[in-house]
Amino acid sequence: MPTVPALIFDYDGLLADTEALVAEVLIEVLKARGVAVTIESMATFMGSTGPVNDALWAEWVHTHVGPDTDSDELDVVAWEIIEARRHEVPLCDGVVELLDAADAAGWPIAIATGSPRVKLDRHLGHAGILDRFAEIVTAAEVAHGKPAPDIYLETARRLDRAPSDCIVFEDSLPGYEAAMVAGMSVVVVPCAVTRFCTWPDEARVVESLRDFDVSSGRAV
Repeated sequence: MPTVPALIFDYDGLLADTEALVAEVLIEVLKARGVAVTIESMATFMGSTGPVNDALWAEWVHTHVGPDTDSDELDVVAWEIIEARRHEVPLCDGVVELLDAADAAGWPIAIATGSPRVKLDRHLGHAGILDRFAEIVTAAEVAHGKPAPDIYLETARRLDRAPSDCIVFEDSLPGYEAAMVAGMSVVVVPCAVTRFCTWPDEARVVESLRDFDVSSGRAV
């Protein structure tokens, strides 16, 4: 009998468009400092975690804000505002419907995210879907963050599924690369920021989670 597939979701920009909130706050904070930035430019640092993200963030700040800007100070200021508003960000289109369909089909569901668990618990608990996931794995629990495959391989291990039996939903290029290297199928659902990314020709890119059909196991 074939193994029942598992669905693995990213969080930021995929379950809830918190990436749009990040962009909104950065534009707001920098405008107050007399600096204009665009949402298009921010796609470069969305989705990675750990040292890779730190380097991309510092590079973005120095390029778009100024070489003398303290990227760590800007990060602290922006994230204080972002966390105060995180609970206001709604779930993305099709999230609940896809979770319902997967549950009905008996498919295990998990999250693999770069966000700290406390932020995830607070936001998805507020949204009422935290208990829908069999496993939640964060970047703090693996050696290397996205675009390395570690987090997806660990999630598959906890679900007791081979990587080839996992379908990943991602909104970012680093996340897409991580899941592909892990040997998983990937459905890309770009968020407000990452829709400006250039995706590989072979990537399955859809408009929303409503475009995935559980009965066929494919994006439609």
